[in-house]
Amino acid sequence: MTTPTELAGTADEIIGRNRQLDHRLRDLVAQAPADRLRADPGGGEWSLAENLGHIAEFPRFFGRELALVLDQPDVDVEVGRTHEHPERNEAVAAAAGKGHEQLAREVDAALAELGGVLDRLTDHDLQRVVSNRKYGPESLATYLQRYVLDHKAAHIDQLGRTFAALG
Repeated sequence: MTTPTELAGTADEIIGRNRQLDHRLRDLVAQAPADRLRADPGGGEWSLAENLGHIAEFPRFFGRELALVLDQPDVDVEVGRTHEHPERNEAVAAAAGKGHEQLAREVDAALAELGGVLDRLTDHDLQRVVSNRKYGPESLATYLQRYVLDHKAAHIDQLGRTFAALG
C-alpha cells in the first residue's frame, strides 16, 4: 500500500506538491527503458507501457473534472470514478501499441494540462464540497489529495517497483 503524500492545506501547497510529483514522474518516464515497455513485471503489476498509458490519461480526466468544479461554483458537480471507468481502461489497453516517445509526450501533455487547471485553484475553492461518485460528499481539498497528489505518488511507487522487477 502506498503511503499518502503529506496533506497539503493551501492551494499553493497543492500546486507546489503537484509540480514536485510531476517532476519526479517526468524523470521516471525519461528513464523507462524503451526496449522493456511491454515486458511483464510479474506480480499482477502493469507493464511500463500500461503504467505510462494510465499516467497519460488520469491527469486529463481529473483536470477536466476540476475545471468543471471551478467553472461552475454554484453547481453541485459530481466527481471521481472507479477502476472500471472506460476511459481509464481504454488508455491502459491502447498503450500497448505506442512507443516510448509517444507515451512520454502524452504523459507530459497530460501533466501540463492538469497543472494549468490547478494553477487556477484558490484557498476558497478548497473548502467547496463536491459529490464524489465513490466516497460521497467531500471537500475539494480531499478530492485533490486523493485523486491527484496521492494518485501520482502511488504511480511513482508503482513505476519504481516495475523498474526493479524488470531489472
